[in-house]
Amino acid sequence: DNNIYSTSTRVKLHFAGVDVEKLCECEKRQASIDGKVLVYDLSRLNDIAKNIGLAAILALHYNYYLKLGVSSEFRRIIIVDEAWRFSQRAKTLADIIVKEFRSLGISLILSTQDPADVSESVWNNIGIAIVFGSHDKEYIRRVQRLLRLSESEAEKLRWLGVGEAMVKLQHSPRPSRVYIEAEPETVNRRVLGASMLG
Repeated sequence: DNNIYSTSTRVKLHFAGVDVEKLCECEKRQASIDGKVLVYDLSRLNDIAKNIGLAAILALHYNYYLKLGVSSEFRRIIIVDEAWRFSQRAKTLADIIVKEFRSLGISLILSTQDPADVSESVWNNIGIAIVFGSHDKEYIRRVQRLLRLSESEAEKLRWLGVGEAMVKLQHSPRPSRVYIEAEPETVNRRVLGASMLG
């Protein structure tokens, strides 16, 4: 039964262009995947296959580095864009991974537009949170609770401009306001695209 699930997942990932076989081969041969950039593009999969693929990829990386053991050296960053797509299985894996990856030399970066998309267990283990502003009261309330912000700090989220964010370090009592400058070509493309629309 597990073999069918595993085979089905690999077939779906293969059609999406995800080379899971290479990662599995590294695991079997104990060949190093450290220092290499691995990109898994799941955008062509439907939502169910994306969740299966994400869970499989996280599990494969987790198992690979778990076999290598604890490390004080930095080994890899794993970035998951659109973390709101996490299935329950992927969320459970993320909970485990966030707690244990640090000791394995791995950093996990999650990107989402709603703080509720990530479990409280993950929030409690986040080293750095970068939060953009919003006028949505529910969003601000969630961020305030999860990052333990004061009323005045939470209120500042309403007034952050384009490119501005609040950064909260895990052991820092206060967040800092930062400005993230967009690359000129990105801004020009967006302005040009917007002007072509109307």
